Amino acid sequence: MIRINLDKTSGNYRPGEAIAGSVRWVDLPASTLRIDVRLIWYTVGKGSRDLEVVVNRSVSKPAAEGQQAFEFAAPARPNSFSGTLISLLWAIEVIEFPDQEAEQLEISITPTGSEIILTPTKDLSRKWSLFRLSSYR
Repeated sequence: MIRINLDKTSGNYRPGEAIAGSVRWVDLPASTLRIDVRLIWYTVGKGSRDLEVVVNRSVSKPAAEGQQAFEFAAPARPNSFSGTLISLLWAIEVIEFPDQEAEQLEISITPTGSEIILTPTKDLSRKWSLFRLSSYR
């Protein structure tokens, strides 16, 4: 069994902020070669799924029971968001090799410190004005 604990209970982070916590495991098989602790982002929703491992830390030949602290700096991009068709999520993921037992804990990384919720608008002039503004930056 693998368990992820964050030092910050909310799970909401701003770019540059430390994402710190620990991973605890018990009853690992004797065949375990390593445990990877990863900071990842991935998309869910309509279309193909994208996934990127941003940072990976490995614990080689862990004992059957143990604990390991971790700390990652929250990247500036991409931001966590949820929309009607697609969402982008950040997570701390822990995988045991070679059996690939895994545990994942979702977090949010945005400039405001909370997930961005995209909502549709029926005002087409607003849609296009926002598009024009962002296209020239």
